[in-house]
Amino acid sequence: MRASLALLATLTLVAGCASNPSPSADNNADYNRISESCKARGGMLTPIPGAHNANEAANYACEFRGKTPPKA
Repeated sequence: MRASLALLATLTLVAGCASNPSPSADNNADYNRISESCKARGGMLTPIPGAHNANEAANYACEFRGKTPPKA
């Protein structure tokens, strides 16, 4: 009985992992997009301390040092 429960738990875990594609490719694309946008405006993309959001864009801020950012 224990072996079948362990097997069922393992199969459920594996099935869950296999059905969810890795978001790393999307996160890399988001990071590159926001980084290029920030650089184009004369800023530097910096991590927000303590930010651990699944949405990569929410973990960074475009920082402007010594100059005023251009108006949108």
